[in-house]
Amino acid sequence: MTLTIIQRGFDKAKEYGDDKVQRQIETYELVCLFLDVNKLIELSYSAVYTFHLDKQIRKLDSELASFEAEIQDNAFSTTRNIEESSRKRKGSCNIVL
Repeated sequence: MTLTIIQRGFDKAKEYGDDKVQRQIETYELVCLFLDVNKLIELSYSAVYTFHLDKQIRKLDSELASFEAEIQDNAFSTTRNIEESSRKRKGSCNIVL
């Protein structure tokens, strides 16, 4: 009878121990899953930020190209105006002389 009581106690303790180990395994898996989800979230934020940053860079590159073209056009127009003014002055000087 005492052996039976001891055996039942042992079986119960083993069952509790097995349950505890199983819960620890499940907890570990949940923590790993949580960490993996957080990594995915961080990667998502990083990807969104990178996409936004790339979009801004492309916009700035486009604006820079437009600005450079505008400067070249202005420089060309200014050079042409100076040359025309110079020709007119030379022409008017020839008429006066």
